[in-house]
Amino acid sequence: MNTTYSRIRDLRLKNKKTQKEIGEILGTSANMYQKYEYGQVELPVRHAKKLGKYFKFNWWELYED
Repeated sequence: MNTTYSRIRDLRLKNKKTQKEIGEILGTSANMYQKYEYGQVELPVRHAKKLGKYFKFNWWELYED
């Protein structure tokens, strides 16, 4: 599994959020967010930035190896 996808899943679970809640934070559907989490669709940078702002971390960490 790509580290970006495992990181967003871990971030969601650590913060006790549902896929639907994260989708709402990103302005997308739970179904679309699920595709990011499962690695079916690449997480757009704009969404990584929103996650970073919401959870107060450097969004770039999602893309580091």
